[in-house]
Amino acid sequence: AMARSAPDSFAPLVKRVLPAVVNIAVTETVSGNDVLTDMPPELRDTPLGRQFRRRYGSRTEKVSGAGSGFVIDPSGIIVTNNHVVGRADDIVVSFTDGQQAKAKLVGRDELTDLAVLKVSMPRSLPAVEWGDSKRVEVGDWILAAGNPFGLGGSVSAGIVSAEGRDLGSGPFDNFLQIDAPINPGN
Repeated sequence: AMARSAPDSFAPLVKRVLPAVVNIAVTETVSGNDVLTDMPPELRDTPLGRQFRRRYGSRTEKVSGAGSGFVIDPSGIIVTNNHVVGRADDIVVSFTDGQQAKAKLVGRDELTDLAVLKVSMPRSLPAVEWGDSKRVEVGDWILAAGNPFGLGGSVSAGIVSAEGRDLGSGPFDNFLQIDAPINPGN
C-alpha cells in the first residue's frame, strides 16, 4: 500500500492560519427565570429547586463567556459557534496582535451551531478560506486551531478517522469524525 508521508512540520500551515484565529469574549444578561427554565425537570419540584427559585428567581446578573472564531473575509467577517454568541448582549473580538473590536451578530443558525459576526477595523484582516469537505478522506491530516481562553492561539493535529457519521441531530447528519492525540496541556 502506498501512503502519503506525514508532514515534516505543521509550522508553515500554522503561520498561515493562526493570524486569522480570534478570541471571542461575550457578556450575557441572565435572569433567575432563564436558569430555572434550563433546570432539569426532575429537580424543579425538589427542595433544592424550590430553594433555588426563592433565592434566584427574580434576580438578573451579567455572565461572561468565551470562545474562538476565524476571520473568513478581510473586511471583518468572522465565523464562530452559535452556542458562544447566540444569547450575548456584548461581543468583543481579540486579534492575535492584541487589538480588540466590538462585533455585531450578523446571523446565526442553531441547527448547525454556526454564527457570523462583523467587526469594523481600519485595516484589512488576515483571513482563512473555507475548505472543501468533499475532498477530505479518512486518514487525512487535520489541524485544529483556536483561542478560546484568550491566552493566544493553540493548535492540535489529528486525522479524519471516519466520514458520514449520523448523530441523529437533524437533516445535516453527515459528519466527519476527527481524532487527535490527547493533549494534557489543554
